[in-house]
Amino acid sequence: MSPAEQKRCASCGDDSFETRRAPLLQKPIGTFALGLTVSIAALSLLALQPRGTTAASHAAIAATALTFAALLILLILRTAVQRCQACGYRAISDPPSLASASGVHALAFAAHRPAFRLFAVCLALFLTAGAAAQTANIPWGLWYTEAFLFFAPAALAARLAGLSARRFLRFEWPGALTLVAAALLALANFPLVNLLVLLSHRAFAAIGWQDVVERSNVAVKLLRDLSGAQAVIAVAAVSIAAPLGEETLFRGYLLTTLRARLGDKWAIATVAVLFAALHLDLVNFVGLVELAVLFAVISLRARSLWPAIVAHGVHNFSSSLVLYFSNDPEVDPPMSEALGWAALGAVAFVACIALYRFATQTRSVQHAAPVQVEGSRGAWRMTIGVSVTALVLLGVLWATRR
Repeated sequence: MSPAEQKRCASCGDDSFETRRAPLLQKPIGTFALGLTVSIAALSLLALQPRGTTAASHAAIAATALTFAALLILLILRTAVQRCQACGYRAISDPPSLASASGVHALAFAAHRPAFRLFAVCLALFLTAGAAAQTANIPWGLWYTEAFLFFAPAALAARLAGLSARRFLRFEWPGALTLVAAALLALANFPLVNLLVLLSHRAFAAIGWQDVVERSNVAVKLLRDLSGAQAVIAVAAVSIAAPLGEETLFRGYLLTTLRARLGDKWAIATVAVLFAALHLDLVNFVGLVELAVLFAVISLRARSLWPAIVAHGVHNFSSSLVLYFSNDPEVDPPMSEALGWAALGAVAFVACIALYRFATQTRSVQHAAPVQVEGSRGAWRMTIGVSVTALVLLGVLWATRR
């Protein structure tokens, strides 16, 4: 490695550094304290169970809590930390010569972040803690899932690596016109996605998989049965919490990491498949992939995550309006009607693409902006705090279930 390519400490400028595991592995007392905290949290969660519950219920919720804690602990312990040998500062930044507008060093840094492991962790959390939370209370369970199981792991993974979560996840303000154009793109794309979903429904019915279509409508039935404050909380969850949590994980962390390894096209495709797979909805899989590709493209074009969050929120809110105000959302519309709306949507979509290109023409670059390194000091304490808070809230949701 030439002197111009050597990494230097962000604190003292020295170029000697070493890579270590997270501090918890270096101090047995820290590992013991973490295990004790998790054990107390799990026992507290069991104590919140209402009287009369079966032993199987206790075992299930205990397994859920311990799995949730263990996976977050694994995320901490598997994270490497770079430490300066001269001053001990846990942050190594690239030299200014590499901090160009192309952001090459940012991609090199991102290439070493765990991607598929983090997705596996979030999927496992979703299937355990997320399922328990949403079973206990659908509206608040949705908020819990997005905040603690999608948003928090992505943000904490960046912080544990000593990175600025805001910069690495691309929470940069893109401008009001860009956000308006992203919202209009989502509205124009809505009938196109509906057409894909309708075609998928017809295809599954044609091959005799009508039961798969009916299972896909279970979530629709559950949300439609909500009323009053519960319905408002649920709509807010799918329109605000879901875009923020899912976009942070998929178009923020995973896309930033995978495009450093695979390039833009393969990264967009891979993240789109992972996004659709997480929803566990075979019937709507193609529509979800299309949405994921759109969100990724507009996010990369603007070098910001906010357009994807806004577009995702507009799409989900539009779906909620259709769900609550249509006569029977479980009955597919006539194909001629869907094709007509899709044609109008296609025309509007082309116009919105032109508007979006105009709004982002001064921001679009080939690669992401350079990563801002802040150091991982205190990040593990933050992770423990988030984990314990999540366990307690899961216990409260389960204890107050109806």
